[in-house]
Amino acid sequence: MSSPDKPGGSHMYIGYVRGMNGSQQAYYLDHGKFASSLEDLNLSIDPEAKNYIFFTVNFRQAVFNYGIPAGAYNYEPQPKTWRRAYIGGVFLTKVPGTNELTTEAIICRAEVSGIRAIEPPINARTCGSKTSKILP
Repeated sequence: MSSPDKPGGSHMYIGYVRGMNGSQQAYYLDHGKFASSLEDLNLSIDPEAKNYIFFTVNFRQAVFNYGIPAGAYNYEPQPKTWRRAYIGGVFLTKVPGTNELTTEAIICRAEVSGIRAIEPPINARTCGSKTSKILP
């Protein structure tokens, strides 16, 4: 059995978070704001996939897209301690030399498995505490 944090295992969950980030960027271009739910994004992700729970939190200037191990989210014991949480962030940033805004994205992974909360990224280049950048 392959672990989600080994080659071939985590790519699906990272792909979900990457898709959420990209959908948020497209939503912003179309609506001038970030979406507040997965339903708003019209994604075909089951928000309660077998091993992970996916959701989005909108803070107007940034939006965070979560992929949390289901047991950790529900405060259940983590028998499969190899599961790590993922968080994507999409930030509004000013285009240098203009007043125009653009979006920038990042994906980070928890440094330990089985956590119940994950620190959001600080900006599109810097992950939060106890997380590591895995994708721009």
